[in-house]
Amino acid sequence: MKILPRLLLPTLLLCAPVALAEGTPAPAAAAAAPARTIDVSFRGSLRDALKTIAEKGGLNLVVTGDLDTPAEVRLRGISAEQALRTVARAYSLHLEQDGSIFTLRPLTAKEKESGPATAAT
Repeated sequence: MKILPRLLLPTLLLCAPVALAEGTPAPAAAAAAPARTIDVSFRGSLRDALKTIAEKGGLNLVVTGDLDTPAEVRLRGISAEQALRTVARAYSLHLEQDGSIFTLRPLTAKEKESGPATAAT
């Protein structure tokens, strides 16, 4: 019985790093994961199209302004972020990203005059 306590502590000390390492993912593996792609086939209001893209892509999205214009969006095998940027350019929307939150609004008259560079920043 005296042999058990002598072996228990060294065994625990040797196995602890292995047990802790199994619980944390390798940073390189997480970074190398391919981006999730979505397929969108939608016809309705622009606001609802953006909502559909955000839901399918798991994005946080804030939409302001009058975006009830008719829209038709058919995109296959692209990231939700790329879909938002494409729709923003196609419908003259200003896109901002703050961390994981995307904000979309119609371009102002001044932004429209200055050119397409401000349409999706």
